[in-house]
Amino acid sequence: MAKFWVPHAERVWTPCRVESDDGQTLSLISEDGEAIDWPVKEADCLEPVQDCQLDGVEDVCTLPAVSEAALLHTLRVRYFRQEIYTRVARILISVNPFHPLPIYGKEWLLRHQQPRDSRELPPHIYGIGHDALQGLSSGYKDQAIVISGESGAGKTESAKFLLNFIAESVKGHSAEVGAAGLEAEVVRTNPILEAFGNASTTRNANSSRFGKWLDLRFSEALAMRGCRITSYLLEVTRVCGQAPGERGFHVFYQLLEARSDPALQLLALRGAESYRYLQHSPRTSAGDSADFCELCNAFLALGFDTAQQFEVFQLLAGILELGNCEINGGSEDEEDPGLRNRPPQPSALNSEPQAP
Repeated sequence: MAKFWVPHAERVWTPCRVESDDGQTLSLISEDGEAIDWPVKEADCLEPVQDCQLDGVEDVCTLPAVSEAALLHTLRVRYFRQEIYTRVARILISVNPFHPLPIYGKEWLLRHQQPRDSRELPPHIYGIGHDALQGLSSGYKDQAIVISGESGAGKTESAKFLLNFIAESVKGHSAEVGAAGLEAEVVRTNPILEAFGNASTTRNANSSRFGKWLDLRFSEALAMRGCRITSYLLEVTRVCGQAPGERGFHVFYQLLEARSDPALQLLALRGAESYRYLQHSPRTSAGDSADFCELCNAFLALGFDTAQQFEVFQLLAGILELGNCEINGGSEDEEDPGLRNRPPQPSALNSEPQAP
């Protein structure tokens, strides 16, 4: 029997086979056995299903006919097989599994360093890093990787996987020119950027509330020479208030969780519920204490000693205390006492130009 892609409320599109046609209505059955009726007069808008579209191929471009329905079904089939990566030529689509997968260890990293072309292996985030390094070494051409997606799609984690792969892949090259350790420093920026720029939202427990551009610099021998990190569009309003069920930036909660540390006693910190900026969302996370330790270690690795760290924490404590201040403005007609004895000021419009 003929098969068609039929619109579906939950799956967007679902493949269905035709059971009967009475001239007025097509009686269809989906893969899950769901009965769907479709008007015969609208049957021309239904796209036929090809069996190869149901297999969950690694590269959507290998399908003889590519459509929205075929693409979404491919992603769904692969997702349920725990194959979260799918290619569209050199583009990689990732579907967040929302739980750890054993596909990022040392063995996987080494495996993706070996092939000449990443398409010799199943699609993986490491393949994107491999292609970028290959392009950089072949003619020393600049490479760009763009990670895009909605909140909770996994952009932050994908960026970390890519950065780890690149750092590990060029480590040997950097050692040859005496730059060993720079890769590790670049990776250690992640805990700091996440602490000061990420927050828990209703959709994502570690949502980046800013954009980030990493400019990695390499020599012709693929030795890492430096890294410039540019942040933009930071959601500063989150400092003062959050939507119901969301938190402010992680660093505030991490600092307050560590307030019993003797090194922080001078800050006289209290619980999140004591601060106006946080009291509507005082939830703490089980990982805040561990994340604060990771933050401090990252600071040390990047050359911020304990005194400099304390200055940063003083600023954070000051921001929280400032939020508790009541500022009362006087009447608009009330004269500022400090202006009573001030000498008359010349008008900027009528004053004569002064000699140099």
